[in-house]
Formats: sequence, C-alpha cells, structure tokens
Amino acid sequence: MLLILYGSLVGIITGLLIEFNLLIALCFLSVVLCYTFKIDLKKTCVCLICIFLFFIYTNLEIKKYDTKYTNGNMNDNFKIISYDDEGTYYHKYICKNSKGDKFLIYLQNNGALKKGDMIYAVGEYVLPDLSRNTGGFNYRRYLNSQKIYGSIFVKEFYLTEVRKFNLIYYIQDEINQSFAKLFPENEMGIILGMMIGETKDISEDILESFKNTGITHLIAVSGSNVMYVLTCVQFIFQKICGKRKTYFISIIFLIIFMLISGASSSVVRATVMTTLMILANIFYQKSDTISNIAISAFILVMINPLILYDVGFILSFGGTLGIVLFSKDFQKYFQKFGPLSETLATTCSAQFFLTPIMAYFFNTFSILAILTNLIVVPISGFITILGVIIFIISKIFFPLAILLSKSLYILVHFTILISQIFSKIPFSNIRIITPNIFEIIIFYFMIFFFFEKIKLPFISKNAKAKFIIGILSVLIVLEMIYYNFSKNYIDVSCIDVGQGDAIYIQSNYNKNILVDGGGSKTYDVGEKILLPFLLDKRVIYIDSIFSSHSDADHLNGILTAVKNLKVGKVYIAKHALGYEELYEIAEKRKTKIIELELGDVVKIDDLIFTVIGPTNNSNNKDVNAYSLVIKMEYKNKSMLFTGDINQETELKLQNVKANILKVAHHGSNTSSAIQFIANVNPEISVIQVGKANKYGHPSKEVISILKKFSKVYTTAEKGEIKIKIFKDDIKVE
Repeated sequence: MLLILYGSLVGIITGLLIEFNLLIALCFLSVVLCYTFKIDLKKTCVCLICIFLFFIYTNLEIKKYDTKYTNGNMNDNFKIISYDDEGTYYHKYICKNSKGDKFLIYLQNNGALKKGDMIYAVGEYVLPDLSRNTGGFNYRRYLNSQKIYGSIFVKEFYLTEVRKFNLIYYIQDEINQSFAKLFPENEMGIILGMMIGETKDISEDILESFKNTGITHLIAVSGSNVMYVLTCVQFIFQKICGKRKTYFISIIFLIIFMLISGASSSVVRATVMTTLMILANIFYQKSDTISNIAISAFILVMINPLILYDVGFILSFGGTLGIVLFSKDFQKYFQKFGPLSETLATTCSAQFFLTPIMAYFFNTFSILAILTNLIVVPISGFITILGVIIFIISKIFFPLAILLSKSLYILVHFTILISQIFSKIPFSNIRIITPNIFEIIIFYFMIFFFFEKIKLPFISKNAKAKFIIGILSVLIVLEMIYYNFSKNYIDVSCIDVGQGDAIYIQSNYNKNILVDGGGSKTYDVGEKILLPFLLDKRVIYIDSIFSSHSDADHLNGILTAVKNLKVGKVYIAKHALGYEELYEIAEKRKTKIIELELGDVVKIDDLIFTVIGPTNNSNNKDVNAYSLVIKMEYKNKSMLFTGDINQETELKLQNVKANILKVAHHGSNTSSAIQFIANVNPEISVIQVGKANKYGHPSKEVISILKKFSKVYTTAEKGEIKIKIFKDDIKVE
C-alpha cells in the first residue's frame, strides 16, 4: 500500500508541475530506491505504473478545471451547499449547478439564503487566477483543491425551491443559533471552530495571533475531535448495545460528524483512519497506523489529485505522521516531566516534523509554539467537550445553558488572551526565507537518520552526530557559494501588486534592490504579496530601496518591508512630503534614509542609478509630479523609472533615453506624452496596473503611443513580468 501511495503521490506532484523531465527523473529515483531497499521487480513495476497513471490522471483533471467553463455569461439552476462569507456588499456561497459542479457565487446583500435552497441565477463566470507572482497565492488551484471551478458574480436570481429537511443542515443551524445567543462573536467563532471547524466569525486579528503562536490547528477539526466523538459514542452505547454493535454505530456517528464539520481534508483524514481502525477490530485484525494514514491519503488523492494544493491536507497528514513516527522518541527526552511528557512529546513531534512545511508555505517559525500548545491544547479539549454539553442542554433547558456558558466563556477568552500575549512577545514569530525542495528533502533525511528510521551501514552510532554536522556544514558552504556566485546579467521583476508599483532588482553580485513597494488602503499588499515574493526569492536583507513618492500604492509595501526585513538604505526625493511614518519606522529599525536631488548618482555593484527628476522643489506639494525619477544603467543597457509623473514633468526631464521604460502613473493619459516617449525611445515598456481597476488604466491612447515605439507588457495581463538584462541583450519572461 505504501508503495502504491508513493507512486500515486510522485505521479500527482509531477502532474501538478507538468514537468515530464521531472517525471522521468523521479521514476529513475524510484527504481534506485526499490533496488536499494531490495523491493522485487513486480512491486517496482507497480510503483512505476502508478506514477504514470496518476501523472496522466492529474493532467486530465487540471485540463478539466481550466477548460470546462470559460469566462463570460452563465445561467443555470444552483443548489446552495455552503455559506462561505459575508462581505460589505455581498453574500458568498458555495453551490452546485445542474451538472453537479461546484462554484463560488457572489450575491448582492438583498437577503441571505440557506443551505439546501435552490435558485436560478444569471451572472458572469470568472476563471480564477493562477499565481501572479513568484511565491504568490495560487487561487485557482486552491479552489480546485476543494473541487470548485471558479466564481460567478450574479446579476439576478430568484428562489426556485426552499430547502427540504436535511439532518446535517438542521444540526449546523441549531448549533450556530444556540451559540449566537450565548456568546460574543469572537468567542462563538473559537468554539465553533474547535467543535465543527467553522471559523467565519473569528476576527482577522485573532486568527493572526493564533497563526503567529502556532495554534491554528485548534480551530481546524482533526483527530482529537473525532476521538472525542468516538469516546462519547462508545461510552453511551457500549453497555446498551454491546461492543460489536457499538462499532457500527460509531462509524455512522463519525460520518455524520464529518458532514456536520464540513468534510475538510483534516476531518476526512481523521474519520477514514478511525473507521479503518474500527473495521480492523470488527474483523479481528491488528490495526496499523501507518497503513491507515496511507490508505486515507490514497482515497483523498484518488477523489481529487489537486487536493495537494490544500495546505490543510498537507499539514494534517504531516502532523499525524510526525506524531506516529517520532512521539515515542521525544517521550524518552521528556520522561522527567512526568504527566506532561506525553503532551510535550506529541506537540514537539508534530511541530518538529512540520517545521519545513510551515516555512515553505508561511515563511514563519514560532519559537513559542510548543509552550503555547502546552498551555492551550488541554484547555481546547475541555472547550470542545463543554461546548457539546452546553449545546445539548440549550435545547433542553436554556437558562442552565446560560449559566454553564460563563465557565466556557472564561476558557475561550483565556485561550484568546494567551495567543495575543504570546504573539506580541518580541521575536516570538520569526520570518524565514522559503526553503527549496532540496533543503526540505535533506531536513527529512537528517531527522530520519538521527532518530534511526533510516540506517546507513557505513556510519556507526558514535559517528552519527559528526556525520550530520559534516553534511550540514558542506551544504551550508555550497549554498553560500551558489547564492553569492556572480552572474553576467541582472534580474528585474515587475511585481504584480495590483494598482501600484513595485520592482525588485537583483544585481549581478546578488545585491537586492527595491523600487517602490506597492500598497492599498483596503488590502495589505506588503504582507500578502511583497513579503511572500521577497522571501520566496530568499531575500532577508534589502540593500537599497528607492521610493518614488509617498502615495499609498507605492509606499505602503516599503513600510512593511522596513518593518519586517533588514534594510540598508531607503532613498527618497529631497524635500518630498508624506514620509513621516517611514522616518518613524526607519529610526526604530536603524535604517538610513537618504534624500536625493537632481544629478545625484548611486552605485550598487555594476549598476549606476542617476537621479534625473524632480527638476526643482517648487512643486513638492504635487506628490505625483514630484516623484523621484531615476535612470538605471547596466553595461550597455538602461531602464527608466518614472513614478507617477505627469506630462508637464516628463517634458522637463533630460537624459531620458532608455531601453526599458517603466511607464508613468499606471498608463494614465495624464502621463506618457508622445514627445517624451519619442525621447525615451524604449524597446520595452512596462505598465504596472491593477486588473480590472476602477480608473480605467491603462489608457488606450497611451497603449497606442507606446506600441509605436516598443513592445508593451502590463502586469494586469501578464502578472509578474521578469526581465533579464545582459550586457548587450534583454530577455523578457
């Protein structure tokens, strides 16, 4: 079974990456592993067949999600199957159409619908975006991991059928209504999260504090919840019905609980594993936990191979595997802690095993995660059990439920308080660069070797520590050489930050430079886009940042970068206005702010940045017109950065000729005068602009002018635009 699971996972991973060369390489590696571990030829062939079959299956699934529905008008009958979220102007639901395919639908706030309601809707279907930047969130594949095709923005709809009685929906509604009467919104959200995995009522601040302290798993239904259900069912029915009948009753209750809690990958995994354990007891067989993990994973990837894009799936299986493989080893180290030893071992084994996965997906490492878990995990068990008891009592005698809810409120509020206090401790949550796949493989190889899950015959026990230290030392040196090796070109990435500017430059000697940082008044571009991009590029130190001007769509991301990363220098225009917050943050972080004026030159490796604007300081109150304009030169090539200057300012600039033009003001018709474009005479023009923005940028007139002189690329169309500048050549990806 493990060999089949391995083959299916390799096939799916290569299928998701759509890399046939990688498929061949992994097949070769599989053969080598089978030979090394003396797996016979038949089993090796089974493994290879699984790899190829799942590679084909995954590609067919991807094609289905990408091509079955196209952007445009859509009208159909839909069944509401899940209430997802409520925005300021809309309700968002998950629904199924007449073919049984799932969608997100957005309805204007003119009355909420219930799960199970049938509607006829007319709207516009939108295929979700793939990753638009390096390290960016792949929204399409995230939805596909839940078998959702895309979004429908409904223009008009009418109710065709009110839902009929449904036990699952009824229980969900009753739980929500009961706790809404008993608790404030955040406390209710935590209880519902721990009981049935519903977190929509929890505020962003509390979710962030849970994430920073490593206790987000508490509000995702998993194995502990399933075990609570199993224990309660066996306690109630075993004496009445006997042991064997209780096994079958337990399976029914587990399935009902799984459906009530939304059937997320973590609860499905726990339910399948527990059901397999019960079935082993029914048929008088010994239950093997590793096999149960493998079978449950295989079932889920068979149903939907794109579930590997669901981080919850990976964390659930990774955490469980870590506990099964390493908890006994950790318990040896914690024996002196007595009753706490088991909890410590379980927490450490899961956290330790998940460390590289958390680093890969979230770029964070929580120093206090183990301590926080030790405090709140036991409490979470009481919260879940007491929550169930209070719900049952609320249906029988509500005044008693009100009385009991006071104690539950204290426990929940204490949990929130602990997460908030610990998340505010300096350095409690460290940001780290994204590890590459090679580093992750080495990490797991080392821990399996250290805990003797893998044995190398040529390494004795006494030499084990020396071997690990030696290997790690060699790898660190090799990585330092690799990532600091000079190259014969520079990388320029025009990041898709929506309606804003942010350009990352890596010099030929790997110095990191940022020109603007994007930003928005309604969306944290720095936290959600810029930082993941930089950390995925393995940037923890930015040598220089050039800020064109202080508008939010250029500056806010810079503020986030200075707060969270080490920054050497920030350059701004002399006498520029609106930088009070930057000065405040820079002082705390000991970052230099340098004011530049016309004619100043900044040299970074082989790059020369020359200030060609603003031409005077008389118009510094017009923030856009007073943008810092710089010309970057590398060997025989150059690039012009223009901020948001207008046509009048453009025509005052000197020495503007450049191979690449960063078009001013997102392609607005207030900029890009034809005479200025003619003076620049670019080969390539880049417009950083938001997809379907409300300003109508870029102007068709500006696009027409630019196309007369150059190739035009926009982030709205292409996402991140990658440019390699060589001595005598430019390549655009």
